[in-house]
Amino acid sequence: MDRQEQARAYRARRALSEALDEVDQTFHPGHLGKMIAWSTKRSFRRHRVTWAVVGAVSVAIAVGVAVWALTSDDDEI
Repeated sequence: MDRQEQARAYRARRALSEALDEVDQTFHPGHLGKMIAWSTKRSFRRHRVTWAVVGAVSVAIAVGVAVWALTSDDDEI
């Protein structure tokens, strides 16, 4: 392998390393948390009624499952 090929391979490895570092930073848990929080806040600001309906339905389902579990005569696990 001559020097030109070695230099090209070195540049390719360095570029790959930089790209992988960027991907790693993008999917870092702290960064993902910030992205999810930002997206959720934006969605809530735009669609408040939808969030309220989904929240109410979720609470109703949770209460229904809890009541069913407490009042059920079924002893099977």
